[in-house]
Amino acid sequence: MKARVLLLTASFGGKNHTVNEVLKEEWEGKGSVCESVDLISCLPSWFKLYLHIVEKVSRLSHLIFHQSNKRGYRFPSVALDSSFFWSRAIERIQLSRPSIIISVHPLATAVASLAIRCDAFKTKPSLFSLVTDYSSYGMSLTKETTAVFLPDKNEVIEQQKAFPFTKFVQGCVPIEKKWYNRADKDKLRERLGLPSNMRIATLRGELPYKKMIHYFKRCEEPWMLLCFPRENKREQKVLSKVKSRHDVRVFSNTQSISGYVKASDVLISKPESTAMAEANVAQVPTIMTKPSPGVEEANVRRLIHYPLFSSVTDLKMIGKRAEEVVQKQTSFDQADRFPMVKTEEMIENMIRLREVDRKKVVTPGEKGHLYRFHHELMMRRKREEEREFHS
Repeated sequence: MKARVLLLTASFGGKNHTVNEVLKEEWEGKGSVCESVDLISCLPSWFKLYLHIVEKVSRLSHLIFHQSNKRGYRFPSVALDSSFFWSRAIERIQLSRPSIIISVHPLATAVASLAIRCDAFKTKPSLFSLVTDYSSYGMSLTKETTAVFLPDKNEVIEQQKAFPFTKFVQGCVPIEKKWYNRADKDKLRERLGLPSNMRIATLRGELPYKKMIHYFKRCEEPWMLLCFPRENKREQKVLSKVKSRHDVRVFSNTQSISGYVKASDVLISKPESTAMAEANVAQVPTIMTKPSPGVEEANVRRLIHYPLFSSVTDLKMIGKRAEEVVQKQTSFDQADRFPMVKTEEMIENMIRLREVDRKKVVTPGEKGHLYRFHHELMMRRKREEEREFHS
């Protein structure tokens, strides 16, 4: 029987769009029916406004992240525990009749768990919590989850020891297959019309581009700066008028960004999980800067231990750091990168865990009682063995 897969997310600024597209393509390639549901589309308009304010006000975002990241913290309790508040979302999830739910956001995990607790399904689906950042998040773990997928193998081991009754598996941040294609840098530059004897840096994401170009003036040699400000037309217009001794090029289309990143000597970006995963696979030295409070700060703390990644807090030093990165090392081996499994391998693990989950006859509410019952049986058997030994 083909699996019915539901990708459940909460797209704050559309950051999970690429992840959903990659997962959808992989599942459909295996013959499964797969669809994506965005929780934000099921929320009242006033709550959408609240989330928008949280996203824009960094201090508020930082506070909420650290409070909601505490184990057992239910934030906000009225929202996460109320089936009435999430009634539209639960109804939408029910319409999909999923056999597998993959939550790619902590809030999605909490809402999917609520739907399972409310008996919204005739047959309980397997719930996989996919952490698409480089550190786990408190809300990503509930008693209803079948397994939690984390990118970092070391953290998988740590969390498994801390929470032995939950299954933790190494996962990945799903990215497009084109990033895995190896290419010769010189041939790639020739194909893209880039100079072979010039240092090239790619700048991507929501960055203060004008300031960063200005601070590259401290570099001794001229650079080619490839700017990808996404679809920010205002930023593109401003950058097209910037005067600099460096060769500044602005791109509005991000579809071809993979080739330009691979042809670069260094990538400068905010530590967004997808951008970091792409740079990691492409083996491009990466300078992380301007992290958003919470998740991106945690990404920096995790990735900074790998030689492929470095960080800059003072933008005035961005040019000097880029020169240091290029001079320091020209090639990176496997040990310098963040180790990750591929998307298809992660999905195979989900299918395997789903088959194991289907054979279970206990409901999530009974699971804790079952563990205690097994523990009591073991202790009783141990006491009997001790009495037999002494007798």
